Amino acid sequence: MGQAALPKAGDLIGVRYRIESLLGQGGMGAVFAAVNQATGRAVAIKWMLPGAARSQEAVARFLAEARATAKIEHPNVIQILDVGQDGEAPFLVMERLRGESLADRLERAGRLTPDEALRVMIPACKGVAEAHAEGIIHRDLKPDNIFLCQGKDGSPRPPRVLDFGISKLFDEDQPGQGAPMTRTGIAMGTPWYMSPEQINASGTPDARYDVYAMGVVLYECLAGRPPYNADGLFELVQQIASGHAAPLRSLAPDVPPDLEAATMRAMHVDRNQRPATMKELVAELERIQARMQTGQPAPAIPHTAGAMMHGGQAYTPTPHGAPPTGPAGWSPQPSGGYGAPPSGPIAAPVSSSGDGGGGLKLIVFALGGLVALGILAVIGIGVGIFAFAGSGDDSGGGVTSGGGGGGGGGILGGGGSPLQPSNPRDPQIDLTFSGTCDPVFQGRRMVTGNAGTVSVLAMNGSTMTGSLQLALPASVRGTQQLSTQHRMDTQAVVNMMVGQSIWTNMTMDLMAVRNGRIPDPVSGTMIVHQFDDELATVDIEFRNASLQNMRDGSSCTINGRLRTNGTTYGM
Repeated sequence: MGQAALPKAGDLIGVRYRIESLLGQGGMGAVFAAVNQATGRAVAIKWMLPGAARSQEAVARFLAEARATAKIEHPNVIQILDVGQDGEAPFLVMERLRGESLADRLERAGRLTPDEALRVMIPACKGVAEAHAEGIIHRDLKPDNIFLCQGKDGSPRPPRVLDFGISKLFDEDQPGQGAPMTRTGIAMGTPWYMSPEQINASGTPDARYDVYAMGVVLYECLAGRPPYNADGLFELVQQIASGHAAPLRSLAPDVPPDLEAATMRAMHVDRNQRPATMKELVAELERIQARMQTGQPAPAIPHTAGAMMHGGQAYTPTPHGAPPTGPAGWSPQPSGGYGAPPSGPIAAPVSSSGDGGGGLKLIVFALGGLVALGILAVIGIGVGIFAFAGSGDDSGGGVTSGGGGGGGGGILGGGGSPLQPSNPRDPQIDLTFSGTCDPVFQGRRMVTGNAGTVSVLAMNGSTMTGSLQLALPASVRGTQQLSTQHRMDTQAVVNMMVGQSIWTNMTMDLMAVRNGRIPDPVSGTMIVHQFDDELATVDIEFRNASLQNMRDGSSCTINGRLRTNGTTYGM
């Protein structure tokens, strides 16, 4: 849904909320600054895009956020003030917050001191503990979802936990309550902050998902960087599964030993070794805070407390209070600390933003939010894709079946023990390819959905052997005749990648095709039976669907059917 479909400044939503400005836009919703005309109170409104509102499950998921958050009455959880529907679009009304997210603070300040970190994390953990008491697991805790609030005078106020949009309501699994929004067997969350069992999507989610995530956030606050230094998603998953994170004090020597031990225990790969509840973690952190405030020395803690979290990587310790030295590409920003007034206008609890504009614009389709997965490459009119570095023969030709087997084998590879012997969510890839493309969709296959895009990726070790990426607006359903003009009219994107070669549904010579000087190399039929980027579920048929190579103009023709069964990280 384009920018023109969004409410404008001065418009009314739900009769009494007058729009002031657009704060941010994501794949399925937008957030506005607004004012309640009856009371004059400044609010933030999360409004579902009409295209997304056509999906009953998406609407149910959206409203579940309101129900989940409204059940929690705690000063460290954002308050939901109202919920309603404006035409087809549901919306929820939240308090409008001043300040900045913890992610913004860390980007600006580099890291927090131990005292600052505890003053942020203890209240945030208390808010999550209250959610647990209401039977709700957040499942996507990260610095973006912890907001450092300020008063009008810039003074610090208690932090708030945001965005219960993918939370798990225990009572929705009870008989008579209908299908739960976040089913067992579907991995949801942000991989950097997900525990091994959450990534594996096995068993019943419990509070230790959130304990692990808060341990990772605390580690990042203290160290100034996440615990894992991975170049791609598969490497990240392997590191999380093995627990090989650097000892916290090797990155930040000013962290007391007992605070390091508490952080590493919260991040333990074995959920049974973590604090059993968030309240238990809060009590441990409050004991450490009280000891620090009285000036008592930290007790000696044996490193066995976090042994499973320690890896063999070498890091450079830094002086007390200084940002640690990180890996290449990581550069903490100087200045700032907890309580320092943020720069810029009033901030609102927004998790994502969109890109508007016309002509040749760049929209990056982030794969699970992990930019480190590859090199961003631009594809013409209003789209961007990931061009993954890796070996691969670009001139395959012939016919290659993607197959439907493979899959299993876990995520550890080599001599490691897999977390799961098989993957019931492995996609069904019954496709054949002819022309110059020769992808192989066997071995480990990953499926992700995000920001209007569903991606299917196959890996052989660390080499990408094939990737198919689909970005289909809500209007692109049923039988679609592929062409460059179709791509321009609908912004529907079909990208096939092998190694560093990319085939896409748009010609290299746009003007020649539009002027009729050469035939359009993009042709064929695509039948879209199902496409849901939120659930990463796809059912699409390809009939002689021809794409063009962006580098040499050669063709790749796809026939067959692709079905995905939800998010999977190749386990």
